[in-house]
Amino acid sequence: KLHSIPQYKSFVESIGQENIIGIWDDHDFGLNDAGRNYPWREESQQAFLDFFKVPKNSERRSRKGIYHFHDVHKGKIRVILLDNRYHKDDYKNKSGDFLGEEQWAWLQETLNQSG
Repeated sequence: KLHSIPQYKSFVESIGQENIIGIWDDHDFGLNDAGRNYPWREESQQAFLDFFKVPKNSERRSRKGIYHFHDVHKGKIRVILLDNRYHKDDYKNKSGDFLGEEQWAWLQETLNQSG
């Protein structure tokens, strides 16, 4: 619906779709405080990526979660966006995890690449 609002469409056109980045919170993901056990998390991920017009061939569409980085100012600044929903354990799990093994490995690699 947002893409059909003239003011939003004008805003996106003025700055360029590629310059709009974001990550979800629990309400974007689905249910309040939802996590790894949310049954529609894959569908939520694809809907999120569709909204941000992420290309169909992007690696973000095949990984589990919407985490990514975005370089700005000609690569001088790297914005790292972590997905703290897709792999989130229940809050009752005192030794739980928010990122999952794959995202932790990606984060470590991304930080090692940052200069």
